[in-house]
Amino acid sequence: MIDESSARRRFLKHMLLTTGVTALSLMAASPAAYSADKASKKNVHYRPKPNDGEHCGQCLYFLAPTSNASEGHCMAVQGAIDPNGWCRLFEADPSS
Repeated sequence: MIDESSARRRFLKHMLLTTGVTALSLMAASPAAYSADKASKKNVHYRPKPNDGEHCGQCLYFLAPTSNASEGHCMAVQGAIDPNGWCRLFEADPSS
């Protein structure tokens, strides 16, 4: 049985991200505005290590590193993101 407050949080996270992704597609030409709309690492309790086996590399919002970079980015969090990191916005990517 799913706890009602847990289900509500999950729904709100999903709606927030859906709205953010839509906004990102509209602002693709403006990277400065794009990063300003993301949450800070502090606010989402980002850490550069996994949490109980969950890590950014498995997250729906993670954007993998390009070329020789060791860090990727997140659709919801500002700055470079370690694939082994984790934050409170973690949402398992069903395709991974």
